[in-house]
Amino acid sequence: MGEAPDLTSRIISLEDSTTFLLESLSSKPLKVLLESQIEIEDPQDDVIRRTVKLFFESGSMPVLYCVSELYRRKLKAEEYSLLSETLMPIGKIFHLHNEEGLIRKMNIKVTRHIDPAMAGRLNVQYPEIICKKYDYCVGERKIGSICEYFNEESLVRVWDTKSIKIL
Repeated sequence: MGEAPDLTSRIISLEDSTTFLLESLSSKPLKVLLESQIEIEDPQDDVIRRTVKLFFESGSMPVLYCVSELYRRKLKAEEYSLLSETLMPIGKIFHLHNEEGLIRKMNIKVTRHIDPAMAGRLNVQYPEIICKKYDYCVGERKIGSICEYFNEESLVRVWDTKSIKIL
């Protein structure tokens, strides 16, 4: 599968923006297919649960499947507005309104497991899925947590989205 295993290692160890890494490798903008975004009221902090597919050519051929839980009260008004009104990757939203050095992934945990349902969401044949879960922080603000799901097969789409067949 070409360069995908090396990219897998890079994404697993990456503490910077996954969006910017993928776009730099592909030379194309990463697009968002929003599956759901709901706000859950909670006495501690309202949570925005956002589920998206990130892709280059087609939403049916995602590179990543992401589930984010973001704390509403930790967001600046302009960050919340972009989350609510645009289809933009989270990394880009926070990089627009914050200094790059303030944005960090903390408490990174990576697991590999067989997950046919997630393989279906990613539209891949191989069901071993990598889940990278981390806390997303901007300065002193813990914005929330993000889970990125992918595998070597989905990452091949960074370079060659036209040669992969839709299941």
